[in-house]
Amino acid sequence: MPRATENDPLPYESPAFQAAIARRVAQMEAKDRRRGAKRKASAIALAIAILWMLWSIIPAHAYDTGKLNCTQIGKIARGIVESKHRGASLQDILAVNMKVIANGHTAEAKIIEDIATQIFTGFASGFTEDGAQIAYYADCAVQK
Repeated sequence: MPRATENDPLPYESPAFQAAIARRVAQMEAKDRRRGAKRKASAIALAIAILWMLWSIIPAHAYDTGKLNCTQIGKIARGIVESKHRGASLQDILAVNMKVIANGHTAEAKIIEDIATQIFTGFASGFTEDGAQIAYYADCAVQK
């Protein structure tokens, strides 16, 4: 066997060796990605199972809708979104709501105030007219 000199490339510097290392690294990275995806899927499944369990254990509490039915609540939500898109403010809606309170409909007024506040400042601020009507109707129907 010839003796290696100072100028000879080292075995780990050869292109074939470098290509083999690159293939092995790519295989290991792919395996890590698959493991990560499996862990993520397992974590999501566990979270869904926990939420489902909690949802089935915790009793639903219906809220007082006064004399309003779910269809009317959906239409109120739609009307509030339409008013918002026409330029009405939350204060405008709440001022009109004072008339409902003055007529002795405090449960209905509370529903209107909650819906208006959610549409103007809360999670429902991006709802369309149809989206608000459907969402609030469904929420009411689930609660009853």
